[in-house]
Amino acid sequence: MKKQLFSIIAISIIVIILICIVLINNKFTKHGNIAVIYSDDKITHEIDLSAISEPYEFDITTRYGSNRIRVEPNRIAIISADCPDNVCVNMGYISSGNSPLICLPHHLCIEIIDPSTEYDAVGGSMQ
Repeated sequence: MKKQLFSIIAISIIVIILICIVLINNKFTKHGNIAVIYSDDKITHEIDLSAISEPYEFDITTRYGSNRIRVEPNRIAIISADCPDNVCVNMGYISSGNSPLICLPHHLCIEIIDPSTEYDAVGGSMQ
């Protein structure tokens, strides 16, 4: 009985420590805040999401079609598109560099980068 109680207490303490580490890491980690929009592999817009005070929307129209972009403080989304599948719209908002927004039919990509992180061109990864 004492061994089981000791095990439960030890596991609980480890879980609490891990939760604290994650919370502290999230609080002090600066997430990427520059949204870079590419159309046909060319940068068309660079938006500092941390500098946005009021949400706004704009359209990107190419020969492939049109996408409506909504920019809010610290996040961005494609809110409408005239592509056939609307996968890009269903992806919702992004606020970190974990996953880009991509509209394949319109050759449009939105990614968030962290300007304080260097990019390793040879290795193809952030450092």
